[in-house]
Amino acid sequence: TEAQPERDPDSHYDIPAYRDVVYDESAAHKARGCSIDISHAAEGYFAASGSSEKRLKVQVLRNDNTYNYDLPNDGTVCFYPFQSGNGNYIIRVMENVEDNRYSEICRATVEVKLTSEFEPFLHSCYLINYSKESECVRYARELAEDSADAIDFIGKVYQYVVRNISYDKKKARTVQSGYVPDPDEIMQIKKGICFDYAALAASMLR
Repeated sequence: TEAQPERDPDSHYDIPAYRDVVYDESAAHKARGCSIDISHAAEGYFAASGSSEKRLKVQVLRNDNTYNYDLPNDGTVCFYPFQSGNGNYIIRVMENVEDNRYSEICRATVEVKLTSEFEPFLHSCYLINYSKESECVRYARELAEDSADAIDFIGKVYQYVVRNISYDKKKARTVQSGYVPDPDEIMQIKKGICFDYAALAASMLR
């Protein structure tokens, strides 16, 4: 194997500020109990919420790319990324009609001009769900404070995940469609499936 470059013992990782997500209700597009807030598009994300007796989904369209996400029907605000980069997007909140058929009940259109191409991947979102108070964020900061630079920090997160989380074969056989990981829970129970590994690592790195 190639020798690793020596690190300056006096170097220290300059930890970036926590990047929060914000829902601006006054700026949201609203219709039939649902809302879509695109006021933070330049930061790579939007927010949506909905109240319905039926199942809801958020659909994101950008050219030939279509992404479908679940949306809680109890009014919970959720955040989603503009992961296809700059360009024109259509965002739709969809309500279940029957079986796998959905009908649009709210929409917003936006031309996304990101302040950085990395913006969609630096925040919490529906699939990578954490907050400033999350245990995974607290522990990631501990690792960062003990890191020489970003590469050193990434290595520490990687080593933590692979050494502490075991693969849950039973969960892999029984996991239901629409499952979304809870990174703090994965840290606590110390096992999970591929999605859990990825969500925990991404939460710590973000």
